[in-house]
Amino acid sequence: MLIMANFTGRHGAVVENGVYYLDATAKPAIAFLDVNNGRTTRVFDLENRPATQAPGLAISSVDGTMLYTQLDALSRDFMLVENFR
Repeated sequence: MLIMANFTGRHGAVVENGVYYLDATAKPAIAFLDVNNGRTTRVFDLENRPATQAPGLAISSVDGTMLYTQLDALSRDFMLVENFR
């Protein structure tokens, strides 16, 4: 049995020889689980926190391009509307 350590939710993408996924340790990273040998490799560290409200990770089968979601900034705006009906 293969186990993906620290795997979270929908941050994963299956490819021909394994699975890329978000490794949600203290320093989040994209990791790769090779299904042929069961080894996990840390591919790269994320610059910012992963976007947990809109998780996503995708790999292009054509050229290997990877897309993932991360949280760059968090802000909220409140607006006061007078005489609203």
